[in-house]
Amino acid sequence: SIKGLLEDADINASIESESYNGESSMENEETLELNFKNGVVKLDNSPDQYFRWECEVAKIDGQITDKAAAPKNILDLRNLKFKICNFKVPAGKVLNLKGNNGTLEVNLPHFSINGELKNGLIALNPDPNKKYDYLLSVEKGFINNTFKNQPGPDAININLKLESGAISQGN
Repeated sequence: SIKGLLEDADINASIESESYNGESSMENEETLELNFKNGVVKLDNSPDQYFRWECEVAKIDGQITDKAAAPKNILDLRNLKFKICNFKVPAGKVLNLKGNNGTLEVNLPHFSINGELKNGLIALNPDPNKKYDYLLSVEKGFINNTFKNQPGPDAININLKLESGAISQGN
């Protein structure tokens, strides 16, 4: 059952008819894996060591298997058809993200990202007070080349790969 899966994963989550919300402590975790099929994904900073999500659900295909036989740092939402999901990621953590189609909005990240999208748009809004080490690639499409690359030990890694679409600087 979904309740059993969530209890095993030490996660607090709730599913209502139109939303899927939850949180998980990342205090003892360095990385988080997030998988999804399609939708709008917004990434912001968490105010503490909890990874949080709020999703507007379009449809659930069967059971949500976000925690089946997986450690608590894996959130697999491939069976969840959502319109939009807002995620809050703790500072200093690493988010490994994989998706098929969608829009990825990253706002002032204080966390590293390793992300892959097949088709879509990625909008990055870097924090002007942070240094970033960018590794961006698009097979078919373009990258807005206004990103200031500042590699170094205190830089936040932003590694994004897109098969088809565009990566640009957000608002």
